[in-house]
Amino acid sequence: MAFGEAPSLKALAVATSSTWTVDEVLVAVGDRVGAGQVLATADTSDLETEIREVTASLERAQLTLSEAESDLESASDETQAAIDSINSQLDVLELQLAQAQDTRDEAASGSAEKVQAKITIIDTKASIDEVEDQKAELKAERSAGYPELTIAVGVAEQTVADLEQELETTQEQLELAETVAPVDGVISELNVTAGFTAPSSSAAVVVDGDTLEVVASDIGSLVVGQTASVSIDAVEQDVSGVVTPASTLPRVATWPSSSSSATVVPGS
Repeated sequence: MAFGEAPSLKALAVATSSTWTVDEVLVAVGDRVGAGQVLATADTSDLETEIREVTASLERAQLTLSEAESDLESASDETQAAIDSINSQLDVLELQLAQAQDTRDEAASGSAEKVQAKITIIDTKASIDEVEDQKAELKAERSAGYPELTIAVGVAEQTVADLEQELETTQEQLELAETVAPVDGVISELNVTAGFTAPSSSAAVVVDGDTLEVVASDIGSLVVGQTASVSIDAVEQDVSGVVTPASTLPRVATWPSSSSSATVVPGS
C-alpha cells in the first residue's frame, strides 16, 4: 500500500461565451495553467468588421435624429413666430377698428365721413376674424405636436437605440472572444483547433488540484492497465481508476519517482 497526500481534485469544463472561429490555441493537453490564463483566442475579424459597420450606421442614425429634432424645433419656432406676427397684425387692426368707431360716432349723420367709417369698421372686423382664424389654426397645429415630425423623431430615436444595443452586444462579444482558465490546474481536455469553430459547451477541461505523490518504493507494485483505488483519508473517500503511464493525460493523480512514474485516471 502506498501513502501520500492529495488535495481535492475537481475537473472544470471551460465554456466559451458563444461559438466563434478559433484563431490561436495557446496551450496543450497536460499544460499547467493559472486562473485567468488565456487558453485560446478567437478570429475577431468578422466582429471587428461588424463593429465598424454598426458604428457607421449609428453615426448616420444619430445625424438623422439630430435633423429630425431640429426640424421639429424649427417647426415650433416658426409657428410661434407666425403667431407673434398675427398678434402684431391684430394690434394694428384693433387700433384701426377703434379709430373707425370713433370717427363714426363723431361724424355728422349722413356725412360721407360717417359712411366711410362704417365701411372701414365692417372691413376691419372681417380682417380681424380672418387673422383670428389663422391664429387658431396655428395654435391647433402646435397643440397637435406636429404629428409627422414627431413620428420622424420617434422612429429616429428607436433606430439609434437599436444600433447602440447592437454595438454594445458586439463589443461584449469581442471582449469575450477568448477562452480562459477558471482556476489553477492542468489541461486534461482540449476541444479547440485553430481555424475551426469553438464549441460553446466544453472548449477545454481544467483539473483543479495538484498531483498525488507516492513513495518511490511502491512504484514497482503498479502495473499499467491495472485497476487502482486511492483512499483519501481526509475526506473518507476512495478514488478508483486505471494506472496509465505518467505521460498519458488527463493527469489527475501522479506517482513520480526518479526512475519511473504512473498516473491513476479516475472514472476509467
